[in-house]
Amino acid sequence: MDIGILFLVFLTVFFLVIGLTPSKKVDIKGLYEEAGDTEVRSGIILALTPFTKKLEIFNSKLRSPQLARYRANLRKRLMMSGNPFRLSPDEFLAFQETLFVFLITFSSIFLLKLPEGSLFQKITFIFMVVFIVFLISFVLPNFILNDAIKARHKLLSRELPYTLDLLTISVEAGLDFIMAMSRVIEKGRPGPLRYEFSIMMQQIKLGKRRRDALQDLSERNGHSDLKTIVAAMIQADQMGASLGPILRIQSDLLRRKRMLRAEKIAQEAPVKMLMPLIGCIFPAVFLILLVPIILKLVTSL
Repeated sequence: MDIGILFLVFLTVFFLVIGLTPSKKVDIKGLYEEAGDTEVRSGIILALTPFTKKLEIFNSKLRSPQLARYRANLRKRLMMSGNPFRLSPDEFLAFQETLFVFLITFSSIFLLKLPEGSLFQKITFIFMVVFIVFLISFVLPNFILNDAIKARHKLLSRELPYTLDLLTISVEAGLDFIMAMSRVIEKGRPGPLRYEFSIMMQQIKLGKRRRDALQDLSERNGHSDLKTIVAAMIQADQMGASLGPILRIQSDLLRRKRMLRAEKIAQEAPVKMLMPLIGCIFPAVFLILLVPIILKLVTSL
């Protein structure tokens, strides 16, 4: 029995290592070079696709209001994260369910030999294992998705001032919005903002109105600074005002907000350093100062 369990554990670890090995190297910056380069899938996603497709079909038939809200929330957050693996909400949910079933199956192997104790202790242990598996399967992927959104928003915050300056200069030089945006896409730095602008330009070329394409850009990313800039551009488009002065004002406001954000982070630094000082540095200093005194007292007795 022990040999069988060890063999199953070995097979599980072996296939996990193979599955987690990417099918090709993923260059995060390269994902935004061209729209077609975003079709990147790691080995574990490719390995689980046959199972998740069946679960995706099953989930799509469910009419639960809670599940519909969760799907809508997933769709929004996947768009905000950039969704480099091109996962649909049903597919993301199917991966969570597949992970839950896999971990429950894997845990049941070890639950065959429960620790000695009363029935209540055994049931408590089983519930605890199921709860941990639930956290890993459904809560952890959502945390990872939220971290991806925060990382992408940081990239957008870094790229916005430079890109907005380039767009302002192009508009003030006499180019219209379409030509200025094309120049920004052509000369801008590779990144999520340039990628989003290229999607917006494709929508405009396919016949979508400029204000609708800008609104899609704002909703697709959910970045607060980008929302403010897009709202100002839509208002200027509706009122027929010149974009140059408005973009210049937005650029100055953006730099001022970045300065205030940097000052806030600098002011928070002493508070954040307090715990490492109390927990790590002060005990070491006390040991250096007090140990020689204690040793002298001990030897003098």
